[in-house]
Amino acid sequence: MGEGASVLTTADVDVLRDTGVFRAFVPEQYGGGAETVEEIARRIAQVSAWNADAGWLAAIAAVTNLAVAQFPEATLDEIWGADADALIGGTLAPSGTLSTTAGETVVTAVSAPVSGLRFASWVMATVADTDSHRLSRVLVPIGQVRAECTWNALGLTGAGGDTAHLDGVAVPARRVLSLADPRAEAPLTFFATLFFASSVVGMARSAASLLDREITAARGAETPSKRWSRPDVRLSASDALRQMERAEALLAAATSGLTTRARIDGMTARALSRAADLAVSAVGEAESVVPRLLGSLGPDALAPGHPLARAHGNVTTAARHTSLSAAKAALAHQAALFPEATCTA
Repeated sequence: MGEGASVLTTADVDVLRDTGVFRAFVPEQYGGGAETVEEIARRIAQVSAWNADAGWLAAIAAVTNLAVAQFPEATLDEIWGADADALIGGTLAPSGTLSTTAGETVVTAVSAPVSGLRFASWVMATVADTDSHRLSRVLVPIGQVRAECTWNALGLTGAGGDTAHLDGVAVPARRVLSLADPRAEAPLTFFATLFFASSVVGMARSAASLLDREITAARGAETPSKRWSRPDVRLSASDALRQMERAEALLAAATSGLTTRARIDGMTARALSRAADLAVSAVGEAESVVPRLLGSLGPDALAPGHPLARAHGNVTTAARHTSLSAAKAALAHQAALFPEATCTA
């Protein structure tokens, strides 16, 4: 698996597992590490700079692992006791229904997009009770999930984002977690914004490295390219690199001092909102790096198969997904941030 690769194989994902990226937030008794949120975000950015699809899966794993860690210990024994590196696909947004008849819980859901579905061992879905409308999370083994290939996006074709169908699946009580307070979703959507942003910044860093290599090659060429003597090209190059530095600085500011989940749960809504805003700003800066690189590398760099063309697709796709996550986070925080504007009627 190389930089900018558009296909991930089972062997590639096995290499990822060996790095420990799928153990983010896995409790230590199952083999997880004691990394801080700041360290996990940094690792996601590093993996994404190496390979966009791999980094995106690392970000997904970090978010879903956080959600799964809220389940009872008996459930965690079942999930991580057998495989601490298990990839759990899923979505935080409600995507189906849960009904209970004669003591049996049955789930029907259509979750999309689920990145890494073809590599997942489990799928997590968020569903609403058909009677009380209360939200719950459920965990279903991949063997009980019908996967539909629906991903049709510009980038992240290796990680994908297909559709998981749970067609009337019976779920044991130990794998059903009731979400008593919807506002408890705020920290999870915050983490999603943070980790997805880390991946986007890493992808943009990979694109910026193309410029470094191009400049190095031009300097070592027997016949120097006239392109690099043009003031506009040099200006575009310096602008792209400065923008990359701003993106990395904003991401560092967003993650600075973030340690454990418990500490972040104790942060004020305004503090969480500020960190999320910094992460979104980092995404905006990172997304602008690729167009600026075009001013230096030229329009040929957008030809199919060119590393910059792949980087453009990956960064754009990941940035759009991050923006959607940030919007959900803002809605989750709305009641806490602006109680006077909350409708109580």
